[in-house]
Amino acid sequence: NVTTNQASVDGILFAAGNKIRSHGVQNYLFTAGNDISIDSSTNNDIFVAGNLIDFSKNASARDVYGAGNVITVRGEIDGSVNFTGSKIVFDNAKIRQDVNLAVGSIEFKGDSKIYGTLNYNSSAITTNLDQSKIAGIKTYIDPTIELADSPAIIALKALRNLCVSIV
Repeated sequence: NVTTNQASVDGILFAAGNKIRSHGVQNYLFTAGNDISIDSSTNNDIFVAGNLIDFSKNASARDVYGAGNVITVRGEIDGSVNFTGSKIVFDNAKIRQDVNLAVGSIEFKGDSKIYGTLNYNSSAITTNLDQSKIAGIKTYIDPTIELADSPAIIALKALRNLCVSIV
């Protein structure tokens, strides 16, 4: 288990383990684990891979790239969100730019807002999509074709390779 207690990292924070708890401030965050909770302020980008990933209401970042089974966003993201996973939950989340998803299901709770475009695969099951505030919505048919060479997928593949080499 890894916990960063109010750590301030002037650079890149790398954390890998079964249970990750990230608190504090860093310029970039790269993390991989089974159960990940991000309750920190990241000045730039977050790269995360795990089973259960939770961005608390205090979490903030510029852009976020993630791969996980269940990903929950409660915080505010100044840039874009790029996720692949089984289930993505936006719970009172505020996303200032585009959201790009390759998912099984998407759930919106509370007062979630996406100020950019929500792009997701048409096979995804959506819950409360019509009750959320979203600037634009686009769906696509085949995520392997349309997202194969996107910056999000390239970053996630690099993160996956990094995690494999660490373990």
